Amino acid sequence: MARTKGTKYQHDWNDDTWTSGSPTTAAETLSGTTESLTGSIDAGVYWGLQITADINYDATPTDSVTINLYGSADGTNFDDTPIDYVLGDNTTDPEQITIMIWNPPAYLKVGFVQSGSTDSHDISTVFYIGYN
Repeated sequence: MARTKGTKYQHDWNDDTWTSGSPTTAAETLSGTTESLTGSIDAGVYWGLQITADINYDATPTDSVTINLYGSADGTNFDDTPIDYVLGDNTTDPEQITIMIWNPPAYLKVGFVQSGSTDSHDISTVFYIGYN
């Protein structure tokens, strides 16, 4: 059975939605240790999900960025603790990180948080592609 790649959806930080076109605001600047979360992805319709994020670190970074994944059964009540996470490498700038999720939860949010308050790194793009 052939697997089919779906449409590429990019996160729009302006209105917290996912769009197959060009987002109004594609980048998000992280501030301190406050986590920035994407809008909800209706992930239950896919057998696999590819999430890719581009991180632009400050010129001489001291903080790293962690990408957290939160699941939900109903799209409103998300996990308090991430179901998984990936730690970025602040010595690679810019850095692209791709995360593959097999059998994702019904709904998914992606969070970005710095390890400290020294830097203000940018999440320049976040997109996902679902596979059926």
